[in-house]
Amino acid sequence: TDKPVSARCGWVFYDAQCRLCSGTARRFERQLLARGFQLVPLLADWVCARLGRAPGESLKEMVLLTNEGRIFAGAAAMLQITRCFWWASWLNG
Repeated sequence: TDKPVSARCGWVFYDAQCRLCSGTARRFERQLLARGFQLVPLLADWVCARLGRAPGESLKEMVLLTNEGRIFAGAAAMLQITRCFWWASWLNG
């Protein structure tokens, strides 16, 4: 995708070349979409530009970009996302 798709809460970037990452993205896509997140492969052109990465440069972990422009990676991204799931709210204290 060359342009970002509108997202109410933010964008979840994942490694589409990783089987585990892609499988996890597919598994949770419906729930994330319902809560206002868009799933986007890390190698999309606009993602590299927004995150300041060279095209083709891989990241070591998933990344969340919120509508406010905040960037969270790895476990911090997961914790931000879980705030939108009532059954995972205990993870945020």
